[in-house]
Amino acid sequence: EHVLRARYSNMYALLRDQVGEATYMKIVRNNILVDVQGEDLLFQIFTDKVLQRAPGEEAPFLEFIQRVCSEKADPVSGQPRPMKPGCGGFGIRNFLTLFLSIEVSKAAKARLDAQSVGKTELAK
Repeated sequence: EHVLRARYSNMYALLRDQVGEATYMKIVRNNILVDVQGEDLLFQIFTDKVLQRAPGEEAPFLEFIQRVCSEKADPVSGQPRPMKPGCGGFGIRNFLTLFLSIEVSKAAKARLDAQSVGKTELAK
């Protein structure tokens, strides 16, 4: 619970100048990952496993990405900035977080597997 609260507290600090409160609340409610590059945003969300044949087997998942421009107003006119196609970046922080979570999951599974066969020296 503390990690989840810290995640959204940090996200609010990162996004407070980029999006309005309504958009921020949608991000939180839908567990959307966000990356900020300059004034552009990248939203990512992943499905659960799909087409899984048996419990415990690896299975594909779907990733949805949306790149959007900041909701900041134009400083001259005060109007919302027009959306430009393809704004946003690659989302390197999200990519690294996903990569690390996969590696941690693999390591945790290897540790459990080692423990289950009594190889405690491998389970450390």
